Amino acid sequence: MRLNFSCLLCSHILRIQFKTVATYLRDRGLGVAVVSNFDARLSGILRGLDLLPLFDLVVTSGEVGVEKPNPVIFERVVRHYRLSGASRLLHVGDHLLKDYEAAKDFGASAILFDPLSKRGDFYSDIQSLLPS
Repeated sequence: MRLNFSCLLCSHILRIQFKTVATYLRDRGLGVAVVSNFDARLSGILRGLDLLPLFDLVVTSGEVGVEKPNPVIFERVVRHYRLSGASRLLHVGDHLLKDYEAAKDFGASAILFDPLSKRGDFYSDIQSLLPS
C-alpha cells in the first residue's frame, strides 16, 4: 500500500507543479502543447486528470504515425504555432534520447525532466530559459 500512496502523492505533486509552469507560460502568451509517444486515448486521460485545458495542442505518435525521436512529430508543433523555426520551441521531456536529444537534434531548446531528481527546481529551469 505504501507504494500506491507514494505513486499517488508523486502524481499529485507533479500535477500541481505542471499547472504552475503551464499557467506561468500561458500568462506570458506562450503556447503549451503535449507531444507524446502515445495514442488517441491521451486526451481523455489528460481530461480525467484535469490537465487538458492547460494545453493548446495534443500531438500523439498514434495520430502522426511516427514516434519521437522522429522529427516529424516536432514539426507538427512548429506548424501549429506558426513558429519561424525549431529554435522557437522549448521541449520538456523525461527521456534522454526520445525527448531531450531528439529536441536538440531538431534545433529546439530542451529540458530533461526527472521528477525524482533532487538536482534542482523544474520551475526555475523553465524561467531561466524564457526572456524576462
